[in-house]
Amino acid sequence: MLVAPERCIALVNRADFLRAKELVENFDQWEAFEDYLDDREGLWMGLAFAGLSVPLASISLDPFLAWCGTNGEPATAERLDEFATLTQALRRSRLQRQGNDRNDREPLVNVPVDLQAYEAWAAYLRKRPSSTLLEAFAQFTVEAWFDVDVPEFFVG
Repeated sequence: MLVAPERCIALVNRADFLRAKELVENFDQWEAFEDYLDDREGLWMGLAFAGLSVPLASISLDPFLAWCGTNGEPATAERLDEFATLTQALRRSRLQRQGNDRNDREPLVNVPVDLQAYEAWAAYLRKRPSSTLLEAFAQFTVEAWFDVDVPEFFVG
């Protein structure tokens, strides 16, 4: 089962930060990488002082941009945190499967799927669209975003 944390704060490395300044809306608000880190860590500390446990998550820019493309929404600094939350949910889900520690009451994360790409994929495979095929396509999409093996992605 894929379980979502409440929220994550995304961090990109220096090389991705420089690229993000050109490719991601609102990244120009930080003049230097150090300013970006100070801001992100300041947000993390502020939330911690407020009693919220919000993890920091290292994110690579290319999978984030692919995710935004799949959603059909612009890449923004705010959406990077959403992507970090999804990434952490995937990592947590893998750990739960490995430890067989499942909590069925926690919410599942929705994985956006490009409907046209799904239909083209189903036609290529000469399969009729179905919920099972849609789940397989979503698993395939997630693996492409994160370059991870996510077996039995939707199995609870």
